[in-house]
Amino acid sequence: MTSVATDMPIAGTAQARQLPQVLLDLDQGQNLRISRGDLINALGDRGFAPLLIIFALPNVVVFVPGSSLVTGLALMFIACQLVAGRPAVWLPVFLRRRSVAHDAFPRIVAYASPKIAWVERMVRLRCWPLSHMAAERIVGPVSLVMAVFMLLPIPFANAVPAISVIVLALGLSAHDGLWLAVGAIAGLVSTSIVAIIVSAGTFAILSVI
Repeated sequence: MTSVATDMPIAGTAQARQLPQVLLDLDQGQNLRISRGDLINALGDRGFAPLLIIFALPNVVVFVPGSSLVTGLALMFIACQLVAGRPAVWLPVFLRRRSVAHDAFPRIVAYASPKIAWVERMVRLRCWPLSHMAAERIVGPVSLVMAVFMLLPIPFANAVPAISVIVLALGLSAHDGLWLAVGAIAGLVSTSIVAIIVSAGTFAILSVI
């Protein structure tokens, strides 16, 4: 993490272009298993955005009752570290040691690469008036609030907060001010939706009492 945006080694979609190489390097390593800790160490200070996306994405693509509890807590844990200004992601030992067999890793790389290529075409360095640290001070608190929304027992209301986190993370990783703004707007929309649902539920309860 750096204090000014010009210090970041960005070339177009910096993180999207570097992540495939990180995965390839891990795939070509000699370890029998590849853990989350290995991935975080390889990503370095770029680890925040990928992990935000990884834990937010399940709330968009599939609805599994109870899954938002796991992903929401994980997102809260990561977002709190952004808010605190940590230079890199820290995970407890039991989470860092979660791993996949090396033989299965090429399938993960093959599945992820087309998605990363698609993101490369969508995200790029543009409209970036902030320092990287200032952007993190936006992404961290908004992601934390969105993670709290994902924990609320509101069926099918997790998608918009998750989309906000994903778009914010992509904007942060590529220094794309447009995506950062869209993510912030999605966060406001999500807040409005949750406020309306909670207000309607509260009104319904009070009208019965």
